[in-house]
Amino acid sequence: MMRYLKSKSHNPHHNLAVEQVIFDLLDRRCTYFFLWQNRNTIVIGKNQNARAEINFDYVRANGVTVARRLSGGGAVYHDLGNVNFTFVSDGSSLDFRRFCAPVRDALCALGVPAEITGRNDMVAEGRKFSGNAMYQKDGRVMHHGTIMFDSNLDAVEASLVAAPDKLAAKGVPSVRSRVTNVKPYIQGNMDVNSFISYLETYMRAHFDMQDYTLSGAEEAQARQWQSEIYTTEGWIYGKAAAPNRRKRFDGVGSIEIQLETDPDERIKNIAFYGDFFFQKDPRELAQTLCGKRPRVEEIRALLRDTDVSAYFTNLSNERFIALLCDKILRE
Repeated sequence: MMRYLKSKSHNPHHNLAVEQVIFDLLDRRCTYFFLWQNRNTIVIGKNQNARAEINFDYVRANGVTVARRLSGGGAVYHDLGNVNFTFVSDGSSLDFRRFCAPVRDALCALGVPAEITGRNDMVAEGRKFSGNAMYQKDGRVMHHGTIMFDSNLDAVEASLVAAPDKLAAKGVPSVRSRVTNVKPYIQGNMDVNSFISYLETYMRAHFDMQDYTLSGAEEAQARQWQSEIYTTEGWIYGKAAAPNRRKRFDGVGSIEIQLETDPDERIKNIAFYGDFFFQKDPRELAQTLCGKRPRVEEIRALLRDTDVSAYFTNLSNERFIALLCDKILRE
């Protein structure tokens, strides 16, 4: 059975807290579909360095809210021309196609030439309208994505700082040149509210979906997590310093390492940042590495029984070791 929730709030910190309530507290026998919108917001991935991803001059001047989510992946811009969708279900793999497919099919039925492509995107005629990310814990998966229906594309570009290597990997000169809205592909005069109603109708026709409203206790928990986690400076901005290792890997994303060693050249502090996806928290790997020297043979022996791809999806141990030890990758 699928249960459907729709947020009445445009507050990103509240909506992210509701996602966590759905994921952590609601009946695991059900799959959940959640539609929500945020007003003028940048949402960054769990492991990103906020200060490297955001154009703070633009954000401050235009009243854009900054939020951080539980999942990995990159930064996205939300406004009321954008619709966010979330699926929560039991699962053990990061299968983006499984959860993107119903949205793609709904859009195709409207005449949008929607395709699922790359690591985590949906595109129309090669231009991105949807970025997606996933979070996994204890056999449960949360998949969420954007649908830029009629977003302010100039604000999308102005609010985010795009790394040159990411644009180069996409073969485009700017963020603006690689994104699009879906509204121009739809005949008639559909607005964003009509589009949301259409998605609801489509999902009801294709799934056994029943409405669900959070209980008073569940809503109170969402408000508590909103206040204690999602609105805090520590959660949103963290204490990221400038990285001293950085590389973008095909099929993985960018990985940045902030590394500090003691006088004996042993790792004293280490932190990972980037738009990579993960199944296990990279902080666990950081703890394992502390006290060790960043030397190839020492790290290779340390990680002999560790699957690095659990911390950085699709990254091999050898590529991680080369990055950590600051060696030239030979691929």
